[in-house]
Amino acid sequence: MLEHLQQPDEHNRSRKPARFRVPDVPLRPQADRMHERFAELGRTAASSAVEKGTTGLEAGVTAAKMLREFMREVDAQRDSPLDRAYAIKNQDLKYPERSYGRVWMETKEYDNRDAKEYTGDDQITVVFLPWDAEMAQSYDYGFIPKWGRSFAVSTPGAFVNKNPEVTKSVFLNAINSADEYVTKLLQENPKQKINVTCYSSANGAGFYIANKLPLENKGRFLSIVSGSGLGREIFASPILEAIKRDVVSRGIPDGDTYNQVFNDEQRGLLLPIHNCESLGDDTVIAIGRNDLYIPAAFGHEIAQKASAANPNIKVIEYPFGHIGTMLYMGHLEHLRHMKSVLKMADELTPEMLGAFENLLAKKNISLPQEDTRLWCAVAQILWGTEEKLNKSRLVIEDPEKRTIRKIADDFFTAVLPESRRGFAERLSTLSGQIRGRVRALQ
Repeated sequence: MLEHLQQPDEHNRSRKPARFRVPDVPLRPQADRMHERFAELGRTAASSAVEKGTTGLEAGVTAAKMLREFMREVDAQRDSPLDRAYAIKNQDLKYPERSYGRVWMETKEYDNRDAKEYTGDDQITVVFLPWDAEMAQSYDYGFIPKWGRSFAVSTPGAFVNKNPEVTKSVFLNAINSADEYVTKLLQENPKQKINVTCYSSANGAGFYIANKLPLENKGRFLSIVSGSGLGREIFASPILEAIKRDVVSRGIPDGDTYNQVFNDEQRGLLLPIHNCESLGDDTVIAIGRNDLYIPAAFGHEIAQKASAANPNIKVIEYPFGHIGTMLYMGHLEHLRHMKSVLKMADELTPEMLGAFENLLAKKNISLPQEDTRLWCAVAQILWGTEEKLNKSRLVIEDPEKRTIRKIADDFFTAVLPESRRGFAERLSTLSGQIRGRVRALQ
């Protein structure tokens, strides 16, 4: 059971959104363009393979252009085109008074224990979603696990607020809801491991819950684009200038003054920097190098303190901005649990991985070895030759005796949102066409 347990205040909390809505221009258009760009790159890769006479491994490695394009913003600039594009088109950032009153929080339980494409049926994850992102939207982007069981908590638009007291109230509602869920789980099974994943400004609640979990119940803790607090991040972010002006207009001169309110009589200190001394060994703190919402320096600040308490914590800085890092990590976690990807990853040779790493190196991109291995496995599944793949464990040991075409199709429909099944099927057909063209060259 967590320390400082407190029953949720039902008067202040609602599980149903009232004025809650997706921002005028949410992540979805950016994600759509990203996926469509992937398809375009796939066609280019296919044409290139035919023209150059590449086969097998070379064709598979060529597919890594997807990843290269996705990371195009790393070209020696401390900026994020995706962050800026979203900020420009999101009117709630220009006129933040629109969101200051949206305090309604939503929670939802997901049960994906029957997901055939994923491992982790026995896992339970508490997810704190990005600021002002709704449930269906977050499930589409991969923020919510499609394996095991999950409890998702939204972060209302009012959370990043000119009035820190409102932020504190929303903060406590999120903690109370998750606490109630975790307490129930541990009453049912005192030995249950619980994962915690948190995005963006929701990291405060994520750090609090993960830090307070008893040692024997700590599962994987994944912190994505976190700050060390809240107030100083608002004052330092080039994206949150309008909110900063509103904060100053209330007589709050700086971020440290803003942060003074985050000390609750029963819960204690609430900010991430005060809840990182007891994190588990399986903790990953992911930082966006070009983050314009929460500058990377704040992520490194919390990471340094957490690592000082537990040197086993992994701290990874990715060459993306705020939104790009969230999208990347959401998809990466799904790849880590996909049966097909894991089987293919086990068969990768040093030559395959080396070729893939060389491709990334040309763009001055350096990824953790585990990431590179997963993406290389994905490339092999989608663009490897049928003859080679039919001899792999992926096909030979498939319990359903599926063909590689069917496995690729199931891969797409599993990793991409259910609402884009048609798009997934088109991409699956494309991967089959690439394999067919490569085969014709042999």
